Amino acid sequence: MQRQMRLFGVSCVVVLVLSSGVANAQQRRGRGFSRGASALSVAAVSQVAKELKLTEEQTALATKLLAEDRKQRQELFQGFGDLTQEERRERFQKSTEQRQAKEKQLAESLGAEKMKRVRQLSLQTGGVATAFFDRQTGEKLKISDGQRSKAREEIGGMREEFTAARNDAEARAKLVTKVNETLSDILTEEQKAAWKKMLGKPAGEELLAAIRAATTRRRRSSN
Repeated sequence: MQRQMRLFGVSCVVVLVLSSGVANAQQRRGRGFSRGASALSVAAVSQVAKELKLTEEQTALATKLLAEDRKQRQELFQGFGDLTQEERRERFQKSTEQRQAKEKQLAESLGAEKMKRVRQLSLQTGGVATAFFDRQTGEKLKISDGQRSKAREEIGGMREEFTAARNDAEARAKLVTKVNETLSDILTEEQKAAWKKMLGKPAGEELLAAIRAATTRRRRSSN
């Protein structure tokens, strides 16, 4: 059960990529989907506030910034399918800049160490797939285009397996374990070491489960 919960975030990413393709996954991301929980989402979770000993003011700020971020992203990606490629790139860029500005504001309130831990928890909810399908994380790890293509190829080859396991939690967990190990094998030893360092100390399963549950509820309420 614990391993199944640990891999939940990865399964969300993989299913999204399999069902829609990377380009469509990015489009959906703008309408509420993400590779794991964002730093803003993590900081707004009550269990995280307790774990990091955040003040009421800091938690309130995180909640406020998250609400603003979601509203802006919904506005930016409304009618996304009707936009040109250039317009889509511009929307993604603007969305990224807006979120980064909010995360900077949050970091100024939380301080460097607490914000670092918030980012680590964010990565832990997404799993190793984040290294390949999240642009900023991929850049930090220096993921090559070849590695990213290899990841898409490996995951794409499991499409039928995911379809068969869709309604079987145990089978899905086993398959996601396979995906996790497969993607990890694509990383170089240097990248694996860097990824481990980025994740920081493993969080407890209860905390990660709380983050995922809170994030899922917010996504449903915003759609």
